[in-house]
Amino acid sequence: MQRILHLLIEYSQNAFVPGRSIADNVLLAQELLAGYNQVRLPQRCTIKVDIQKAYDSVNWDFILESLNIFKFPPRFITLIEQCITTASFSISLNGSIHGFFQGSRGIRQGGPVFTYLFVIVMEIWHVLLKVRVQNDDNFQYHWKCHELGILNLCFADDVLISVQALFIQLASSKIHWLNLL
Repeated sequence: MQRILHLLIEYSQNAFVPGRSIADNVLLAQELLAGYNQVRLPQRCTIKVDIQKAYDSVNWDFILESLNIFKFPPRFITLIEQCITTASFSISLNGSIHGFFQGSRGIRQGGPVFTYLFVIVMEIWHVLLKVRVQNDDNFQYHWKCHELGILNLCFADDVLISVQALFIQLASSKIHWLNLL
């Protein structure tokens, strides 16, 4: 998975993608935010989306379907399914382990395979967001992003979305294109 991840993931996401650096997105974000205090520039708004408990909330079926979408071999998908669905957990109380229980969603943090799975899930989110805004006649790219078609920047479980609008306009439209699933 590590060897092909950079071929599957667009450049809006650089965290945990081999051969890329999250620092590139940090520099791009700094460039996008430069001049926000200047009134003479076009209307713009950047929203930081923090995906709470990102790893814990990923739906297993969504992970497996994402792997199917990217045409991973069925045997590989079955192995991943075994890894994510057979994990059991216990609680340590005062140093004593109590009971085991099965999870129903989420992936473990720490192992590279799970990190790559999360990157793939975020790529699907990015693609869904792109499709949503492409079908929205009112959406306008941030003036610094339009030529490159940059919609968002991913920082693991944080996402920056930059658009050409005032925040009040986005709030009044309830940012309907963020509701993807």
